[in-house]
Amino acid sequence: MYVAVMVLLRVPPISAPKDNEILVFPGSRTDKTVGEIKREFDYRVWQKKGQVLFSQGRYEEALQAFDQSIQMNPKCAECWNGKGIALALQGKYDEAIKAYDETIRLDPKYAKAWNNKGVALYGQSKFDEAIKAYDETIRLDPKYAKAWNGKGIALAAQGKLDDAILAYDEAIRLDPKLVAAWNNKGNALDDQGKYDEAILAYDEAIRLDPKYAAAWYNKGVTLYGQSKFDEAIKAYDETIRLDPKNAMAWNEKGVALHVLAKYDEANAAFAKAKELGYTG
Repeated sequence: MYVAVMVLLRVPPISAPKDNEILVFPGSRTDKTVGEIKREFDYRVWQKKGQVLFSQGRYEEALQAFDQSIQMNPKCAECWNGKGIALALQGKYDEAIKAYDETIRLDPKYAKAWNNKGVALYGQSKFDEAIKAYDETIRLDPKYAKAWNGKGIALAAQGKLDDAILAYDEAIRLDPKLVAAWNNKGNALDDQGKYDEAILAYDEAIRLDPKYAAAWYNKGVTLYGQSKFDEAIKAYDETIRLDPKNAMAWNEKGVALHVLAKYDEANAAFAKAKELGYTG
């Protein structure tokens, strides 16, 4: 019985290509030098590293990574956008807006950068400018549900609740699973005194994401406004279970307990809220 043996032929060594050597890619209209390929690979690595770092909450390190990618390729719109996000997440809105503006200068049709600029402008309470940024996002990408949600938040901040609800409804139409839009719609309805409708919106947010603490807290506030104190306390308890360091939830629970004349429990809740930094 024969045993088949595969013979591996030695490949003669080849020298590494030089940086100025041009490589031709089949099917591509653009030839690139080895140096260009190296630089493109390197700045993309730093860009991806920045994205990973800010997803881990390491914003300053993410900023450094994006700066490194920009240094390697100043024309990388995505890198400038990433830098803007890292700055905004640190509350550095002026610098973030400058980064988004550079993104937009490089790529005026970059809808995400316009949306992110809207978020930063809202963070500065520049609601009119934020709405303009969201409108440009929507013009570029009418199906951008998060931009409709952001526009709704800015409109609500101006007291334009009917317009805000219309924006939230459009966000929900485009993305029925956008939890934030359901939660924000609930807030606007609550502000209009439409408590039953607000509860329905919060319940939908909770159905979509049972761990969404903000919706549980807001539901508690609305239930309290309906004088449903026991139900409000249950909603606050769920908020606290999901987010034990939520000082506002502890305080509001104390308020509801106090109304029910459960003074010892109320005082304990107030003490916990104060311990967590509540100063209201």
